[in-house]
Amino acid sequence: MPFDYTYLLYGLIGLGSVLLVEGVYFLVVDLRGRRRDPNRRLRMLAAGATRQAVLVSLRRERTFSNANGLLGRFEDLVIQSGLNAKPGRVGLMMVAFGAVGFVAAVVLGQSLVVALGAAAGLGLIVPVLGFLYVCGVAG
Repeated sequence: MPFDYTYLLYGLIGLGSVLLVEGVYFLVVDLRGRRRDPNRRLRMLAAGATRQAVLVSLRRERTFSNANGLLGRFEDLVIQSGLNAKPGRVGLMMVAFGAVGFVAAVVLGQSLVVALGAAAGLGLIVPVLGFLYVCGVAG
């Protein structure tokens, strides 16, 4: 069965579009002034909050939820990796890995079940292994 390069072209065009939108997003976010964020801790300390209260408050804002189970461990792993991303961004990254796995399996002519397995595997396993690697290198 010959390989159809049209699907590869569609995939590359889609990937380029996603990267273009992400680049425009980061340009707009940087123009809005993300430089105020590091000073927020100092403003909270100047307002009379204790160091421990400021730490707890800022950490709660970064969390996905107050979960203690598997989601709580994943949340701690993301925070320990030093990734400065909101939960939506982490989820989007995981969905993107899953989409790449699904498209790759479909393009390679695999069945739908294998494609869904590849999507789940890449969407869940690759980001978690990446966070573990970053924690191991940094820690």
